[in-house]
Amino acid sequence: MSDQERQERIEAKEAAADQAASCIRECMALMRERGMPRDSIIAGAHAEVISAMTLAFGGRMAAHCCTCAAERVCTLP
Repeated sequence: MSDQERQERIEAKEAAADQAASCIRECMALMRERGMPRDSIIAGAHAEVISAMTLAFGGRMAAHCCTCAAERVCTLP
């Protein structure tokens, strides 16, 4: 695979991830508009994402991804 093909593949995956994130934001906004508490929405979305990661990548990789994400956000206000 050439560098150009690798770059195109990365860009396509990033675009798909952006589209998925947008869809999730829209679903969460819809639930909020219907009166569901924000913390319940976040808890449910979090549980679903972690479950999907575990099924797709296995428990160790899911835990590693969660730990890396936690390290990036733990110092944010």
